[in-house]
Amino acid sequence: MRHLPERWCRCSAKIRWGTWCAVLLLAYGAGEVAVSRDIPSVNAQPALRAQWRKTLALSSTRNEKAPERTLAFSPVDFQMPGSTLLRWLPDDSGGELALGVEWPVVPDIFTALTRRGMAVKSFRLAPENGRLQLTLRLESLDRG
Repeated sequence: MRHLPERWCRCSAKIRWGTWCAVLLLAYGAGEVAVSRDIPSVNAQPALRAQWRKTLALSSTRNEKAPERTLAFSPVDFQMPGSTLLRWLPDDSGGELALGVEWPVVPDIFTALTRRGMAVKSFRLAPENGRLQLTLRLESLDRG
């Protein structure tokens, strides 16, 4: 065993380089064979291929959202418990809506506006006369 390292060192650089290349190629080939035996080919198994098609069809339909039906916008719709219409100033692309609100209904107002096809460009929430005044600058989503 002692003579093996001495014999390796006495070999020329070309022989050592060629031996390393051969060892690496054998290791790579052995690894490829091991991996190909562990992973079955999708094309070789029709049942697996059919299952993949079914799975892909389900995932593509899940990502497609049905367009939500928007309700018609009317400022009077915001006269509800916890919210009173103070002012509506329409303009070409939307308008300004001012509401007297209680804090718990504020998120619901934004949700209701979205359902009605209105985007909030800006808003202001300030206390006024013991209540909150929510002033919204709105823009219709249909007109961009």
